[in-house]
Amino acid sequence: MSQPIISVIIPTYKRNTTIERAINSVLNQTIHNFEIIVVDDNNERSNYRKLNEKLMKKHKFDDKVIYLKHKKNMNAAAARNTGILYSSSKYIAFLDDDDEYLANKLEQQVKLLEKLDDTWGAVYCGYSIYRKNKLLQRNLNLGHGNLKKKLLLMENPFGGGSTLLMKRSILKELDGFDITFSRHQDWELLIRFFRKYRIAYVNRILVKVHLDDRKNITDPENIVLTKEKYLRKFKKDIEEMPISLQKEIYKRHYLEITRSFIKNKKYNRAFEYYKKSKKFSKILLIDYIKLISTLIDSIIPIKEFLIINIIRISRYFNYDKLLKAFNR
Repeated sequence: MSQPIISVIIPTYKRNTTIERAINSVLNQTIHNFEIIVVDDNNERSNYRKLNEKLMKKHKFDDKVIYLKHKKNMNAAAARNTGILYSSSKYIAFLDDDDEYLANKLEQQVKLLEKLDDTWGAVYCGYSIYRKNKLLQRNLNLGHGNLKKKLLLMENPFGGGSTLLMKRSILKELDGFDITFSRHQDWELLIRFFRKYRIAYVNRILVKVHLDDRKNITDPENIVLTKEKYLRKFKKDIEEMPISLQKEIYKRHYLEITRSFIKNKKYNRAFEYYKKSKKFSKILLIDYIKLISTLIDSIIPIKEFLIINIIRISRYFNYDKLLKAFNR
């Protein structure tokens, strides 16, 4: 294979059922000058590793597909860094192992970035969100340029790393991802990126984000540690913003911590961080709606909640008579 222009890095961990779909979505691209670097972040003795090794045998003689293996689980940031170090291309794209590219994703992004000057170091795109193959949401008109303020305010337009394509030289300059972050790994990298560079945007849906396997509830105490680390690391970036925005940033992060404690039924800790959030900025109606929704879901699963209440309501109605009334 000739020198690839794009390296697509796919870190994989405990997702044997979706990794093949991700790989095939890259192999089906309209542009062909790429390499796929699959970084297996499973423990070398795990069943997940054994299943991946069996699956990757299909690509043993495909010179576009490179299979790298960690000896133990290190995290997604470390897996991406392994891929970056092994890559040999001008551009690097990332793909989560349960997401997929549309066929012209790489071609559209490279075409745009090639037209721009050196202040533009990356490009992302619109994306759609699916659960169980059902379309939940389409995300377009997401903005371009320096989006650091949006990230600090948790207004994440990127939808995860799968929409990104970046210049390899800049990723090297930034020393890749910070592996000490268990959350906000993409945000952490991009905030450092935005200190010097801008990001372009292709206003088309070019990625499918699948939520089927993203239901794990993270320990809220770990979220607290990561948030505090994140806010400390980017304290100077936050202080560049107007005071009102600084307060809003801290409020939003503390409210996310509040919701994580509610999800885990740790209501005293939730109230503690709710009070902290109020000290920074006014709690808006939308904030209360999110908190109440999280609270309801923590007390009783939402589907069960709806079913029970529908049954209760049905006792008070004679639906045959109701239908006849509507059909008159």
